[in-house]
Amino acid sequence: MIYSFFDCQIDTVLLELNRNGIRVDIEPQVFSLLICLIENRHRVMSKDEILESVWCSRIVSDGTLNTRINAARKAVGDNGQSQKIIRTLPRRGFRFVADIDASSDKNPTYEPTTKQPSLIVLPFKNLSENSGHDYFADGLTEDLLTGLSRLSVLRVIARHTSFYYKGHDVTNGIEQSLGIDYLFQGSVRRAGKQVRISAQMIDSAAGEVVWAEQFDGFLDNIFDLQDQIASKIVASLSIHLTREDQTHLISRYSASTEARDFFMQARLRYRYPGPLANAEAHRLLDQALALDPDMGWAMAIRAYVKFHAWYFHWSHDKDIITSAMADVVKAVTLDPDLAPVHSYYGWLHMWQQKHDIALEAHRTALAIDSNYAEGYIWYASSLIYAGNPEAAFEPMRKALLLDPHFPAFYRINFANLFIHVGEYENATKQLEVIQQKTPDFPMTYVFLAIVKSLKGDLESARQASSEILQRIPGTNLQELGQRLPYADKSHWNNVMSALKSAGLE
Repeated sequence: MIYSFFDCQIDTVLLELNRNGIRVDIEPQVFSLLICLIENRHRVMSKDEILESVWCSRIVSDGTLNTRINAARKAVGDNGQSQKIIRTLPRRGFRFVADIDASSDKNPTYEPTTKQPSLIVLPFKNLSENSGHDYFADGLTEDLLTGLSRLSVLRVIARHTSFYYKGHDVTNGIEQSLGIDYLFQGSVRRAGKQVRISAQMIDSAAGEVVWAEQFDGFLDNIFDLQDQIASKIVASLSIHLTREDQTHLISRYSASTEARDFFMQARLRYRYPGPLANAEAHRLLDQALALDPDMGWAMAIRAYVKFHAWYFHWSHDKDIITSAMADVVKAVTLDPDLAPVHSYYGWLHMWQQKHDIALEAHRTALAIDSNYAEGYIWYASSLIYAGNPEAAFEPMRKALLLDPHFPAFYRINFANLFIHVGEYENATKQLEVIQQKTPDFPMTYVFLAIVKSLKGDLESARQASSEILQRIPGTNLQELGQRLPYADKSHWNNVMSALKSAGLE
């Protein structure tokens, strides 16, 4: 997204501020503060809200906040006297008051709007007689989310927060908790090869139904039904698309009904961090790709699954990491217009310590889909490992805005960041949440061993090391050192010393 005001232009994908066409050097945290105020310019933001958004709820002083506010004003040509851009409201907070033109040159087929509408797509209810078709209803939801989130002029709440509300009546109050304008909900009934989708769009503030409609079709033309729904949503928001985009808003990632079925099931399984779910996802993806060898999205996820099997010793296949890299390279050629495919490509190259390739791939993903919350998390992770941790705060803040109910194990990236910048208490808090909610995720204990050792709590560090050896059988200090892709060798040495002090050999 490009935000223009006075002589300034802010690019939220390239993370750049330009004035009169000249790039302005700005600290990442100050940049994050600017974006936070801009995206909430319709209201006053309290100090606590800013701290939660920009500092990820870290404890900072009033002096630090005021220093960053002053730096933000200076960067955009404002000051504390005129306050023509950032206004202070005593005892209330701050507000961005300049008029803004919001547009996107990353996806020029969409016409810009000055107000960015926001939307949550709630999971479809499965009304089929077979309760085992839940995966199909969830798969339709994910496809719709993926298609709509590509529209940079629309803010779409991401997948994990959408599914957080699955099975709950959230028509009242959701606009306040998420700050969204519209709510989409529906149901799907599948009988044999026939499909019926009922859907409605609700103005969340007024609580009124904007439109409601029923869509009937067959499994063979399910993408056409999804396109009809997506186009109906877009039309009701007065977003103008090209004829090509209206025809193919939903990605047609496979022509095979059976392959899509296996893929939808795998897409639900691979997100669970554990060997059994990983193996099940691998099996389902193999079945999908046997039926449709050119499904790039499935191939990219299989590469991700294979990586975990390699890293955590869940597979005895010595060539599995080579196979994973081959999968993800081919996936990008098969589905170059899908943001997740580029993110997987970047993520795997990060672990191979090819940081320039990784960062470029993540930027490509976010240029395709500026609402892709996971893409921002993975971009942040690559920035950390590439040795630029301060720059990671902004994409992490963006991910939180789009997906406030992200899964606990994603906090591993926040913990890694906090360790890198020396905020060990904040890192520990993130890891304790992961340990409580997903206790089997192996990387939690790697970072716990590191941070406990750095804090001088060697007993807890050794306990974490014992957990590492249980969850990654056969690993050792040398192997972990080879697989942690820190470009900053001083930080890598610090991490290795901490792991050694924690008892790893």
